[in-house]
Amino acid sequence: MGFLLRPNEHTEPVARLASPDTDQAPTLTPQGTLRRGGYPFVTPLLDCDSAPVGHASALGAMRDRLLTSVQRFRAAGTATHISVYVRDLDNGAWFGINEETAFAPASLMKVPILIALLVQEEMEPGYVQQPVFYPNDMPFNRPQHIVPGERIVPGRNWPLWDVAEAMIIESDNNALHLLRSIVPPQTVNRVINDLGLVGRRGRDDGDPDALSVRTYATVFRVLYNASYLGPGTSNDALEMLSRSSFRRALVAGVPEQITVAHKFGEWDQHFRDYNARQLHDCGIVYLPGRPYLACIMTRGPEQEPLIGVVADISKQIFEEFARIAAPN
Repeated sequence: MGFLLRPNEHTEPVARLASPDTDQAPTLTPQGTLRRGGYPFVTPLLDCDSAPVGHASALGAMRDRLLTSVQRFRAAGTATHISVYVRDLDNGAWFGINEETAFAPASLMKVPILIALLVQEEMEPGYVQQPVFYPNDMPFNRPQHIVPGERIVPGRNWPLWDVAEAMIIESDNNALHLLRSIVPPQTVNRVINDLGLVGRRGRDDGDPDALSVRTYATVFRVLYNASYLGPGTSNDALEMLSRSSFRRALVAGVPEQITVAHKFGEWDQHFRDYNARQLHDCGIVYLPGRPYLACIMTRGPEQEPLIGVVADISKQIFEEFARIAAPN
């Protein structure tokens, strides 16, 4: 599958931590994929990569072990549905478990809103620094179980970039709704359509925006490969995602010194006379020498056990990749 064209070729950063060496020469990975370095969170493709068959089959044992864990969690009643998508970002090999099952993405959809904001920044440099008033009476955080910290204080003006940080780092729903009122809806709709995130109506979720784990993983793929936004803005998005304050699921399965750029989502389901919670966490784990994308979506009767399910599966994935990355 080819990658999407960028909306705009402007690639200046918004809030980069350090100035990269943009003249760094392209490098050839051990698998033969040509990439350009110079940005700590992205590895832009200079050519579409395709994984050799041998690398795809190397993930088979990992999938089999994870499938056993998924079946164990379901048999115990901890979760009724578990979907997993894993992609080796070094060579493109991937596998899925129940990867086409639909879930309510919930706060995972805040990442496409961030991408839409950065599309505007690429078209209008300085866009993200414009001030916006943050009202006192926004009620959208009340239904959240994972309560956001107060990153921005209501009742004053804030740069759009600060509002975006509250939306991503704290998963603040008030910040989300404020950005949705500012970023042009045509830009948001274009991003959602370009990335294939249009919901599949009529699914059992009862949620019009239901997406599969495989579909949603595209969001992190295009950021890592800088194939939708430019390298600078893609890097800025992933750097922000690496500062997420929620560290109990995907991040909990990874050693503390390993950087993870990720987003979680939670959903309360009240449909067809039963109640169920959903908890998801998707992101890029920057294991040195073997970065990978992991996306885990779950559904079950209680949220806390689902957090544990995601952490357990994440730990298994990390341990498998650490073995692959270890020198022979």
